[in-house]
Amino acid sequence: MSRIGTILRVIRPHIVIGGVLGYMLGVFYPSINSRIDLITSLIGYITVFFIDLSTHYSNDLYDAERDKQANWKPFGSNNVLIKTPEIAPWLFRVAILCSAVSLLLASYLVFQNSVSRIVLG
Repeated sequence: MSRIGTILRVIRPHIVIGGVLGYMLGVFYPSINSRIDLITSLIGYITVFFIDLSTHYSNDLYDAERDKQANWKPFGSNNVLIKTPEIAPWLFRVAILCSAVSLLLASYLVFQNSVSRIVLG
């Protein structure tokens, strides 16, 4: 269970919140006079969420050496990989899994032609 907690500490909540707000702005702004398909919007956000997580994990993997030399950064990583380098293979697997989930959900939305229905006119 400790490994899962360590892996979850890589996630930057302030960036996830920014992603939520950006996605909501993109969905709700053009739909001021329209009806929103909530299920499709939710699946769309989950797709964005998983690719966002993949970016967090990938960034920590590829920036680990640089992060060792850097001072504290207000929006930077949590330096989890520096403190526990043995989880690097797990971070790689989680990054690939998050990317795969995101691609599968995006493919589902495209094949269901749901993307164009997020905002119905």
